[in-house]
This record gives sequence, C-alpha cells and structure tokens, in this order.
Amino acid sequence: MKKLLSILGAISLVATSGSYAVACGAKNNADSENENASVDDKARAEILTQYAKALFVNQNSPKDLGMNIGDEKEKYSEYHYSPSLYFEEAKSTKIKDLAFVNDINATYKKDSTINLSAAVSEYFDSNLVSNNLEANSGIYKGGVIGKDTGEMDSTLNMLLQTVTGFLGDPTKFVEQLPNLYKLVYGFKDAIKGFLTSDLKNQIKEILSNDVLKKFEEAFSPIKEGENYVSIIQSSVIDLANSFNGLLNKSDVVSDFDTASKSISKNIKALISGQASFSFDLTSIKHLPGIIKFVTVLLNYIDQYSYDDLTSKLIDKNTVLDNKTKVLEKGNVKNQFDIKKWLNVIDEIVNDNQKKGLTALKNTLGIIFVTRDDKAKSDDDEDGLGEDTQESFLNEEYSNKNEIYGKLLGDIAIEALFNGEKSITIEELGQTFYYSTLIKSLINTCTIYTNSALDGLLSALIMAYDNLPELLKNLIDSVGKENWSDFTQDILGNLYDNEIPNFISLKKAFGKPLYKLPSLLSSLFGGESDSSESEPNNEGNFDESKSYLGDFLSHKSIKEIVNDVKTNITNNYPTDSENPIKFSTLSSFFKSLYTDNTLSKALDSEDLLQALGLNSDGTVKSNSPFFHLDAFLKENSYLISGAIKLINKYTNDLKSEIGDIKKIFSDLRKDITVTYKISSPENIAFTASYGTIKNTFKIKLIDSNGKKAIASISL
Repeated sequence: MKKLLSILGAISLVATSGSYAVACGAKNNADSENENASVDDKARAEILTQYAKALFVNQNSPKDLGMNIGDEKEKYSEYHYSPSLYFEEAKSTKIKDLAFVNDINATYKKDSTINLSAAVSEYFDSNLVSNNLEANSGIYKGGVIGKDTGEMDSTLNMLLQTVTGFLGDPTKFVEQLPNLYKLVYGFKDAIKGFLTSDLKNQIKEILSNDVLKKFEEAFSPIKEGENYVSIIQSSVIDLANSFNGLLNKSDVVSDFDTASKSISKNIKALISGQASFSFDLTSIKHLPGIIKFVTVLLNYIDQYSYDDLTSKLIDKNTVLDNKTKVLEKGNVKNQFDIKKWLNVIDEIVNDNQKKGLTALKNTLGIIFVTRDDKAKSDDDEDGLGEDTQESFLNEEYSNKNEIYGKLLGDIAIEALFNGEKSITIEELGQTFYYSTLIKSLINTCTIYTNSALDGLLSALIMAYDNLPELLKNLIDSVGKENWSDFTQDILGNLYDNEIPNFISLKKAFGKPLYKLPSLLSSLFGGESDSSESEPNNEGNFDESKSYLGDFLSHKSIKEIVNDVKTNITNNYPTDSENPIKFSTLSSFFKSLYTDNTLSKALDSEDLLQALGLNSDGTVKSNSPFFHLDAFLKENSYLISGAIKLINKYTNDLKSEIGDIKKIFSDLRKDITVTYKISSPENIAFTASYGTIKNTFKIKLIDSNGKKAIASISL
C-alpha cells in the first residue's frame, strides 16, 4: 500500500510540475519570443504598443471594427483618427491608465502614476516620426480626425466673437453699430500698411468704375415701363455671359434662346467634370451677371404673399398677368421679404398647417409654369392638344413669354437626354419633343392640369419595352400597378407617398443631406450604395481632414430649416417684415464710383475717412459707409439672427468633434497589442480588436541620440 501511495505521489508531483511549467510558459511567451532583446529594446517596444494602437485607429473606423456606437452616433462610424494625436493623448495620460500588459522598465512600471511622456522622452526623439517617414500602400491615408479638425482659424474666431459682442443682440444692434465702427477705425493704420502700391493698383483695376456700375445695375434691375418677361430674359442672358467668363470662354450671348442653351450646356459640363469655374480676383467682374439673375428671381417671386402661396393653388392666368404686366412706379419695390419666404419654406418642409404641398406647387408654378397665352386652352397651350397635334409633332413648343420654364427644360434635355430633342414611340405612332414634354410636365405637376399629357403618361406602359432606360427605371420604381394613380398627381405623390423603396420628399427632408443622392436615385431605379468602402490609400499619411462639410452633410433639410426658424425667423418681431432692400446695395456701389470715390480713397492718407467713416463712429451722408450703415440697420434682425446661427453651429461642430474623439478614446483600453522584436531597429506589432487584426512593421532610426520611426508598413 505504501508503495502504491509512493507511486501515486510521484505521478502527482510530476503532473503538478508539468502544469506549472506550461502555465509559466504561456504567461511569459512574449518574453521568451523577445528573450534576446535588450532591456532598452523591450522598453521602446512597450512604449510603441501605444503607437501601434494609434496606427490601429488610423487604419480602422468604428464601422470597420464592427463597433456598436448607437444610432445617434452612427454618423461618426466611418471616421479614422490621427495617429499622432492619439499618441499625444496617450503621452499625457498616466501609464497605469493605458492598459499596459508589461512594465516598460524598472522605473516605469505598468501601474505607475507617471505620465507616459516621461518614458517617451527618455527613449525617443521629440519628433517621434521622422520627417521623411515612409508609409507603404497598405497604410490608410484617406484623411483623419486630427488636432486641427473642427478648429476655427484664430483670426476668424476672434472676428466672430467681436461681431457677436456688438451685433448679436437685435435689440441693441443699431446703438452698437457706432461702437463697432470706432473699433474698425482703430485699424486704419494697419489697413494703410497692408495696402501696398501694387495692391492699390490691382484693386483699382479689378473694381474699376465700369465694374462698379455693373454691380450697381445688378442690384437695381427692376425698371419702370418693363415687364418681368423682358427683365428675366435679360437676367438669363447676363447669367450666361457670367458663366462663360468664369469658364474662360470668350463667347458673348445676346439673346434669350441662345443664353438658355448656353447655360444648360455649361451646367452639364460642370456636372460631368469636363469644365470648372476659374475663381480669382479678376473673376469679380463676372459676378454682377450672377447677382442680377438672383436679384431678379427674388423680386419676381416676392410679388406673392404668404397667403397667396399657401391658401390655394394660384390661378395660371394670375401668373401670366404678373409676368407680362408693365411695371409702374408703385410696383417697383426691388426688395425681398426673407422672413415671409423662410415661413413658406418652413411650411413646405414641416407641413405643420398641412399647406406644404400647396406651397410647393405654387412656388414651382410661379417660377416654371409655361402659361404664355390666355387665348389658348390648357392643352393647346402645351402643344399637346388634338387641335395642334401637327404643330407639336414637327416643332418644339416656344413662346415669346417664356422665362424660367424654358431654362429648366433646356437643362433637363442636356442633363437627362444628352441634348436629344425628341423621342419616337412606335406603339403610339408619334414623335414627341422633350422640351414640350418637360414644360407640360411642369404645368401638370404644379398649378394646372393637361388631359392630353395625362393620357400620354398612362399610355407609356404600353410602350414600356421601347422607352429610354430613364423612363423605364422610373416606372419600375413606382411600380406598373401604381403608375396610373401616381401620374394623376405626380408632385403630390412625390411629396408624400407610401410606395416601398421610393422617395417621399417629406421623409427625405428628415434624412441627412449625405443620404439624399441615393434617395433621389430611387426615382430612376438607382440603389443606395450599401457596399463596404475600400481602404483609402491615396493622399498623405496622418493628414487631418476638414469636418465642416461633413458636419453640414450630417444635418437634414428639416433640421437646417428648424435651426434657421429658431435663430433667424423668430428673431424678427411678430409683425415686422424688414425686407432686404437691394436698392440700398445699388446705392452703395454707385457711391463708390461717383466722383471716383474708391480710387481717391485708395490714394488718400485715411482710406476709411475718405469712404465716409469718422473716428467717432459716425458716417458722412451719401458716402459708401452711409449706404453700408443703412443696409446693416435695415437687416439688423437677419444679421443678428445669422450670427446666432453661426455661433450655434460652431458650438455644435466642436461638440461633435468631442463625441468622435471620445469614441476613439474609449476604444484604447480594448485594443490589445503584441510585438516581436526582430532587431533593435525592426519591430512588428499586432494590434487587435474583436476579430480585426493588423500587423504593423515599424523601422526605427537613430535621431539626436535617441530613436525615431523611419517607416511603417502593413
């Protein structure tokens, strides 16, 4: 029995010893793998486990890692983080809070309360990464959230804070203006020093009297004795010439028809990337044409009241009367009631009073409808009626009273139909002109119907197989079974519908802007891009990206409209209109060229005083500053509201950047890193999170008696 117990005891002892050996071997596996490395080599490797984590968050977004960051933060899921910033944040953290598995060395143990920066400075150059760093093609280089991401330029930030202090309160806006002017006047010497002789001459050339006169005319395009048809057509001609100028084309357009086609071709070229605008100081001379186009459009639509636009559909003949009547003195206001239109847009987007569709149809109708002759019936007007079928089949619809509808039609033909003028539908035995169809479609979608077009749209199902892909895809998206009902009220059904996988404008208004392209593509059978994005290896390693564009694209139209309402619309007194008066701006530019004011001011010892600003903050009558002062006072509610909105968005942007940084900061403790030291200069780090694993090979070089990173590869 004793012999048996001795044998069992020996077996137990051997088994225990074997288990201990296995356990210790697992625990010290990393040490045994790097057993030939020196203490300093191991210390450097331990420190660089934190840089490996930094490379890991540069390489992988939360989406790549399959992180669940919540629906509210889903918009942050595709960002990558700056490795240099991530490591800097680690350096300013206590070693015990960085989840080290091993001690760095005898001094810097894993539970040390010393910041990591102390250990880093002992082993590495102050510039951890060499200026000549080589990062191979496997390393992500698509732009990261960095130190400067979301940070406003210091000068702009100071300017915003200054303007907010003076003009942020609408109740004190007017009384604070002189104080702001005095502050501006205090910079007269700095302005004088900034304006070199060459710069003065350049300004004189760019803002010559002829150019200033064009700006004056651009802000006062509405003339007595004319009608809106001629004024609008003239503005389209000027817009076409401005586009040509910005595209470095020498073509000069002189008639409405040619201008409309020129704009449509240029827009197509811009969209396709075949052309691009050229912007520099000399481009200023091309701006008046664009300003005139916008000023005319705003004047034209401002003829209609809020009730006109929201209570019921506007009569087509009312639209015709308003664009063809000769303007008399009392009708030339040259202004735009922005508060009214912000309320109209609010109703379209939010539909709080269930007048959104009416407002949308009326707004599009007064701009684009082609009601050009009261003598004709609706069907004859469009060239789609039986009485004018022969004319419709052989020529495009045109009328001397056409305005924006023609421009929209020409743009659609170029963008959607590659400039083709017509389509022959054999099943119907007819040829149809796209321009006529588009204009008729605008009419029937907005403020009046067209029985001939209704019949044609219903008949498209019969010719489905021979239709252009664009129309086929539209029918497929709506569904053949829904097509007839859909065409009875196209805009109404686009505005609000329950068709699966099809766009509803009311729903789209609540979606982030960056999702709208895929939503809009559903109109013509497109699918949203749900494919995984490939790693971006173009660009520069660790290059910060701007967040402003993303910040805005994360917002929905509804959110922006509501923010504008809160900060701008509600900034106005309840019964106040305070329209934007374009004539004041026109007078401002006139005062700059009258008696060569601007040219003389540039040559004077005191530029600001020569432009009408006194040292005490008052302004001289009829001077440029006099008209500028008037414009600011006229728009005090708009400007102070805009300042509120800018401040809100600036703070929101900073808050979102903070949210993104916290997501990555919280991730640090969950990233595990192992390493293998091949030589004092070559270390491979394997960083892991869940099932995602990256191995980064880092090469070190000597730098100022310490080490720095020379290359990184994946």
